[in-house]
Amino acid sequence: MKFASFRTTGPLTDEHEDVYVERQADSRALTYLSGMDYLLIVEPRQQGKTSLINFLMRHPGLDDVAFVYLDIASTDRSTQANWYKSLCPRILRQLRNCLPRDQWPRIPHNSTQWRDFLSDVAISVKRRVIIALDEIGAVTFPGATEFFSVLRDVYGSRQSETEFKRLAFVLSGAFHPRDLIRDDRISPFNIARRVRLPDFTLTQVRELVAKGGADELTDVLAERIFFWTGGQPYLTQFLCLQLEIGITPSYIDSGVEQLFRNDENHLPGLLERINSNRKLRQYIAKIRSGEQVYFFPSQNSLQAQLELLGVLKADEHGYCKIRNRIYEWSLAEITEGHIGRTQEMTRELPPEVEAQAITFLFEIGRWAASELKERWRFARQKKEAGQTTEVDFSKPKEEVEQQAEALLQEMATDYGAAEVERVLQLIERKRDLILEWKEIKVDNEQAFNRDEIKRSALRLKQEELDEKISSALSEIEADLNELGVQVWKQAANQPD
Repeated sequence: MKFASFRTTGPLTDEHEDVYVERQADSRALTYLSGMDYLLIVEPRQQGKTSLINFLMRHPGLDDVAFVYLDIASTDRSTQANWYKSLCPRILRQLRNCLPRDQWPRIPHNSTQWRDFLSDVAISVKRRVIIALDEIGAVTFPGATEFFSVLRDVYGSRQSETEFKRLAFVLSGAFHPRDLIRDDRISPFNIARRVRLPDFTLTQVRELVAKGGADELTDVLAERIFFWTGGQPYLTQFLCLQLEIGITPSYIDSGVEQLFRNDENHLPGLLERINSNRKLRQYIAKIRSGEQVYFFPSQNSLQAQLELLGVLKADEHGYCKIRNRIYEWSLAEITEGHIGRTQEMTRELPPEVEAQAITFLFEIGRWAASELKERWRFARQKKEAGQTTEVDFSKPKEEVEQQAEALLQEMATDYGAAEVERVLQLIERKRDLILEWKEIKVDNEQAFNRDEIKRSALRLKQEELDEKISSALSEIEADLNELGVQVWKQAANQPD
């Protein structure tokens, strides 16, 4: 009996064409890229994002395109220079068949040179070029905002710099665009054409099952798989693998049990994220209790997080619904209070994360004093009435670090280590931006001392940078508020 090459360990490639399910999004994505629009794919893990990119790369409708694929997660993000040094040679190597090595442009070290690099590539390659940036949520290096702003600028400059009409980007990952760039005016995400990858329909599951050699049992097996998975791609492929063991509905049910026992690729990470976040657990418990809540993730941050995790979707009436029965069963133990040892282990931040967070929180408090002339204190109400955990940045460094450690431990206890770490990563990105802007201010001063710029130009540049630093500190304050931390402010010279 012939079996299809069902797969759950990584994206589908040309070797797995027989089990690739085309969705309506595929034809839309093909249309957008044929017109050289930017393409945005924001979906949960293992929903078929990379498989779709692979499908587009081999599609005959784009055979005149030089396609570049980059998994951003493996790029060096330690410094701006290392980012481009790691990223750009990979682009050039994939273009080697249409761009000889002796014509390769210089590797950029900053965003200005990055724009020049893209211009040189678009001019030198005598074909249309599409660059797919996958796992783009990992773009966290110092200078990331400017990296993204160049992508937006390149698109907006097509009329005057026509070479850019031959260059487009695919931006793909499981991320919230505003976590990467806050300023809509320079964001490439809001000018890209978004495609959504829904779960498979019953008809599409039936098509997959038929490839497994089920013959006359195709319909009943497809319905059983769909009963459990709701068409979620990874789970559907996993249960289709059971067709190699036995072709009866009971083997499908056995596959579900095996998934709960042995899966290491999908459920553990999803459950760990929810298990470590009290608010997410409570929200799921509310949905599972039968409470009707409209699905409106653009206005509800908890719904947005759960949608990006792939747990929540809208039912036929527009209310929140757990996505499938496998997730429903998996979440039952968490939301009914039987959390177990895993939760206990995630109530503490990893030591290296805590140490790094203490360092940059200390820097932020000092910057508020130097840049805003404000004395900042972090305060968080403990569960015990009348008790407050406070970090006062006017105190000696050792005392501030002890206070910050207590604050971080308390946040991890209440919100879970994973959620605290997520917010700290957002704060750290803004800290890196502030560092970069402060360095630019020093460079501006040195340029003025060398008579390279006038005093009026220096003042304008420094004021613009001061405004950016002030805005970043305000965003940091909002991030801390998410974890129940209030920022008390007073003039730096004002007594207690």
